[in-house]
Amino acid sequence: MSAVAARALYPWPASRAAAILTTIGGTLLAGFVLSAIFAPLLAPFDPARQVGAPFESPSTAHLLGTDDIGQDLLSQLIYGTRVSLAVGIGAAAIATVVATAAGLVAGFLRGWVDVLFIRVADVMLALPVLPLLLVLSAFLQPGRAVQAVTIGLILAPRAAREIRARVLTVSRLGPVDAARSMGAPASHLLFRHVFPATVAIVVAQFVRAVAGAIAFESSLSFLGLGNPTSRSWGTILFFANARGAFFSSAWLWWVIPPGACIGLTVVAFAFLGFGVEERSDPRLRASSWRLTSVRRLRHGGPAPEASRPPLLVVDNLSIAYGRRDAVRALAGVSFSVESGNLVVVTGASGSGKSTLAGAIMGMVRSPGRVVSGRVLFEGRDLAQLSAAERRSLRGLGIALVPQAAMNALHPALTVTEQLSEAIQAHRRVGRTAARDRAGELLFSVGVPPERLNAFPHQL
Repeated sequence: MSAVAARALYPWPASRAAAILTTIGGTLLAGFVLSAIFAPLLAPFDPARQVGAPFESPSTAHLLGTDDIGQDLLSQLIYGTRVSLAVGIGAAAIATVVATAAGLVAGFLRGWVDVLFIRVADVMLALPVLPLLLVLSAFLQPGRAVQAVTIGLILAPRAAREIRARVLTVSRLGPVDAARSMGAPASHLLFRHVFPATVAIVVAQFVRAVAGAIAFESSLSFLGLGNPTSRSWGTILFFANARGAFFSSAWLWWVIPPGACIGLTVVAFAFLGFGVEERSDPRLRASSWRLTSVRRLRHGGPAPEASRPPLLVVDNLSIAYGRRDAVRALAGVSFSVESGNLVVVTGASGSGKSTLAGAIMGMVRSPGRVVSGRVLFEGRDLAQLSAAERRSLRGLGIALVPQAAMNALHPALTVTEQLSEAIQAHRRVGRTAARDRAGELLFSVGVPPERLNAFPHQL
């Protein structure tokens, strides 16, 4: 789809809506953060000092009235922002970091690591959350750090399972296979391709964790398991309940404001999460072109020698899927490819062509397995090579060109960046030199210089 057609189908209102929501969320959150930072300047009174008569209604002297002992409720609310935000954001950060690390490792490595992760996550999710928090909070010494760590670890398993599910999907997509076929190591695949593709869901999990953490902190404090000397929105509700505010008109100015603050904070993070998720996908952003230096590629080279032995030999290769009642995808396939020659494999859909290509690259996916046969490249049995030797061969000796470019190219990286990645996987060159070489290659196939920083969907 061309860039013009993309703009016609996806006009500006969606981006404007995201910008508006992001602005609203950012403004709300900025207000809370500034209130927390400058609480001593904004609060009209010391929140722990008696400054008026008990249960005073809102007035110009006390905008939110006073509690049962004459303390100013507005001052308590402003100072309570510090504790609630600190515990909520801290717990969400802990939960997100733990969940992201566990989800990435389990989803990418799979095997016994993934099985162990699933079992541990199932056990933790089976535990009743609120009673567990009550026990831990009662056992441990009350404090912001203890609350944040406890709530963060409780929230981490569910987020980790969702991140793991995303990683399992992403690690099977075309861009990852394309990078693997170029010989990229596992660390490169994980941090260059898999993790960037999970950023949106990580942000969503952080937003959800903030909402859950603030709710849990408020619940614990409301039940009297918070630190009573450190006022938060939850402890304000606790004292309101303990001192009879719900049975008088004082609940209007004692209960509603902290409850509204909790709700507005959750809304602020939700709006911000929506905007960040859209901006993380370059296909939803406006396009911009930048010129870059390009050198013309020089063509030419020695003609292939017909006397050389076959570069590639597939000898009696058989591949099956599954263990019991296995399906034979390939059965006794044999052929060779001479230097300078082109061999075409044809067949109906599902006949095993893609399986054959994956087997040559050493990338047969589970539950697929090689039953018999071998693949030789320059006389070497590819099955006998180490993982490092196979990576050095991929993309340099043997390359895989996926059949669907839009699925193989990473949507969040420019085409030039992805070509540079292939060059740097096998050559010790800097980023600038790799981008210049990528520009030469794109120019040689007719891509104009002003399109060198285009994303795949823009070409």
